[in-house]
Amino acid sequence: LATTLGFKVVVIDDRPEWATEMRFPNCERRLQTPQDFFFGDAIRATDWVVIVTRSHALDQEILERVAPMASAYIGMIGSRRKVERVKMRARAAGVRDEDLARIHAPIGLALGAVTPAEIAVSIAAELINVRRGAK
Repeated sequence: LATTLGFKVVVIDDRPEWATEMRFPNCERRLQTPQDFFFGDAIRATDWVVIVTRSHALDQEILERVAPMASAYIGMIGSRRKVERVKMRARAAGVRDEDLARIHAPIGLALGAVTPAEIAVSIAAELINVRRGAK
């Protein structure tokens, strides 16, 4: 969906059975661990980061790595409770409040989305909202 909205999408996953052309058409796919990708200065000020990994622990690790980096947008999927726990742990790990304040979480506009397709639409809607500078 994001590619049809003009975003260049890079899918990062270390599982070849998941990072496939069929699952992610028109996307660049990288078979590497997210930890390796987000190590160092992988993110630029023009990049948009959407954290939707397979585990809470990996979401936590990626958020802690990318929050201090310059980026146009960082969003993370999860319940409000999960988001608060992740932010609390990130603060304890030394991530600054100013960096955590930039995180859009839970990601997506409140559309009442339930299905994966509806959640994708709510995330895409938030990306459009931020890109267009809406409140």
